[in-house]
Amino acid sequence: MNSAFGFPLKLPLRGKQPKITIITTSSQWVPTVGCRYFVVEIMGASGGGVYNRGNNSGGGIGGYGLKIFSPPFLSSYTVTVGAAGTRTQAASTAGGTSSFTSSFTVNGGGGATADCCSDHPGAAAAAGTGGDINMPGLVNGFGTLVKVYPFNAFADYGWSLSTGSTTQGAGETQGAVMVTEFF
Repeated sequence: MNSAFGFPLKLPLRGKQPKITIITTSSQWVPTVGCRYFVVEIMGASGGGVYNRGNNSGGGIGGYGLKIFSPPFLSSYTVTVGAAGTRTQAASTAGGTSSFTSSFTVNGGGGATADCCSDHPGAAAAAGTGGDINMPGLVNGFGTLVKVYPFNAFADYGWSLSTGSTTQGAGETQGAVMVTEFF
């Protein structure tokens, strides 16, 4: 066996290594000439946390989506990267929606809130739409560091941390899109 999963691992490679592109700003993406197919993974932005009480709450964690694209390809694809939610003392904002074309979207996590007596964590992102895999985010109720990502390439996106800091956005992260091209 040549994989950690207990079964043979066979990748559909023809000599040229896959090309990985991580997109962190809204833009247009163009497939590389010679690409046979590509896989798009999206990590949703986190919601903002609240920091005004001893029991700080983190924003909701963004969702995750994966979609495989095969020919014929468009000449370019519109990529939207959702902004991180804004951290406040009472009612933080939700993370923005990220997408790869208008038909494949992943939601951002909800913003945390606070009332007279307690803080309330941001809601988990609802599952996105249009992917071959569409997963919801998580609730981050204790204001602890929560990272949710399938591969190390997403280590810095989609998580939320609320530490009691009064620094706006100190622990929230934007969404990200990763495209892996196979030749």
